[in-house]
Amino acid sequence: MECLFNRFEDVAKRQRWTLDEKLDEILPRLQGIAGEFVYGQLNRDTRSDYKSLCKELSNRFRIVETSKTFWVQFSHRNQKCGETAEEYAAELKMLYDKAHVNRDKETRKEDLLRRFLDGLIDDKARFHVEFIKEPKNIDEAVFQTVCFQETKQKKRSYNENIRHILTDSDNSDIECDVARIAPGKNKTRLIKKEVNSVHENLSNKIETNDMDKLREIVRAELNALTAQQNQLEFHKSCNTAPKAQFMKDRSHTNSYIKSRMNNDRKCFYCHDPSHIKRNCPKLQNMQSQITEQCKMPSAFPSQSNMHKVRENHAYTNGTQLMSQNHSNKGSENQWHHQNNTNSYSYATPGSCLN
Repeated sequence: MECLFNRFEDVAKRQRWTLDEKLDEILPRLQGIAGEFVYGQLNRDTRSDYKSLCKELSNRFRIVETSKTFWVQFSHRNQKCGETAEEYAAELKMLYDKAHVNRDKETRKEDLLRRFLDGLIDDKARFHVEFIKEPKNIDEAVFQTVCFQETKQKKRSYNENIRHILTDSDNSDIECDVARIAPGKNKTRLIKKEVNSVHENLSNKIETNDMDKLREIVRAELNALTAQQNQLEFHKSCNTAPKAQFMKDRSHTNSYIKSRMNNDRKCFYCHDPSHIKRNCPKLQNMQSQITEQCKMPSAFPSQSNMHKVRENHAYTNGTQLMSQNHSNKGSENQWHHQNNTNSYSYATPGSCLN
């Protein structure tokens, strides 16, 4: 809106229009949203006064922009896709001039150049311009950027032309061969047939090569799988044989241990192998006698009686043990007695007791 008013005021000054003439020129040109606002919301007195009309239009359509907003836009402005270097530089200059009106020239050059180089999309162009050409201001940077981009485009077009010429030479070779083989015939049909045959041959070769490669890949995979299977079977056979032998030995040792435990088991009280201490009848009889004596109040056993009972039981147990030992060692004593009659004499149980 500000741009429109500035343009209109400059034209009015050159034409030396009065306020009424300005009003006559501006009212027919108000269209769209501005026309709806003027002719729909403003009264006749406001529309008939040029200054009040301009004030209402500026209040309605103005955009609040300060130097800070322009500086923020400038600091975040980068080159857009499809935007040329010239357009990008012009936009940066406009934003910088609105943000800093009274900035000195050297600072303006440095800020514009730095922002232009940082915002370029083409990284190669930025590196080339910044570190090789080293421009002093934004105008030199724009010139070097455009030259670099045009040089790149020329190289691309040159490579494309080389490829195109090569394809044309191939077609011309085919045409020469056709003209030499079949002169006077329709060249287009023969060329099409020749080209189709060439494409078919190439496709067949490609298919055969692909099939051969696939066969080789499948064979390699099958060989790898068979090798893995053989290796697994070998490890399985090696692992099962020791495991079976180990289980067999383990069962044998367990049975041997159980048999030894059954053979060596005996009572801890009377040393009888037929039962254990928990089921010993002698110990149970002694405990029952002690409990009966404890229950009788008149014949409560004294400490001396308890000692006598224990001594009697110990004596009976000792005699039984001695008899068992004599029966076990009888054969050994007889052998010693036969061989050493002069040096040993057989000891009887009576002598041992005496």
